[in-house]
Amino acid sequence: PIWLLDLLVRQLGLKLVNKKIGPRGKQVKHHFLDAGKLEFALIVIEHRRMKRQRFEERARQDAESQRRYQAGIAAQYGVAPPPDPVSTPPLMV
Repeated sequence: PIWLLDLLVRQLGLKLVNKKIGPRGKQVKHHFLDAGKLEFALIVIEHRRMKRQRFEERARQDAESQRRYQAGIAAQYGVAPPPDPVSTPPLMV
């Protein structure tokens, strides 16, 4: 049913518009996504993708910087980095 599709589309922040096409008595309703809302949604999706990409790149750079720092400390002082603070218990089979 179209009302269910409309409900789902509205939950995504979009809107369905309808238009009757055809001569009187033989008209058929065609449903379309509202172009303005769709364009805005695509801009938001692209913005979020770029933001996520920048965040992942920054996290990768921070991890690389931390790895270089730990390697420098180990080389300078002969100290190994501390073990992981979380240990996984052995599996009971």
